[in-house]
Amino acid sequence: MSFALFKVSLAAIFVWVACARTFLNNDQENGELMSRSAVRESLFAELKHAVTHGPGETKLLRLEAFLKPMYAALPKNEFGKLGVEAVSYALHRFFVERHGWHVKGLEPGARAEGV
Repeated sequence: MSFALFKVSLAAIFVWVACARTFLNNDQENGELMSRSAVRESLFAELKHAVTHGPGETKLLRLEAFLKPMYAALPKNEFGKLGVEAVSYALHRFFVERHGWHVKGLEPGARAEGV
């Protein structure tokens, strides 16, 4: 997983602004719901806008500053990407240090136990 994808993935967790009207939009004239791919595209567009403009941009920069040293220290695979275990560890550490949260499935050894 590249650092950019890692940042965007984590930033998406903290996005507090989403355009509900666009995300939940449906066509009232003929009663058709949005397709799954249209919802996904709309959601990602809104998330990207939220984290790259206004307060989201500041949050993203702080998040990047917090994660960059950890990313540099984590082991990479043969392609220079983070593995699942490393990403789980990074997320676990982030939530514990920043918020005091223990997220089920991210604790050390969770993948080995089948959680």
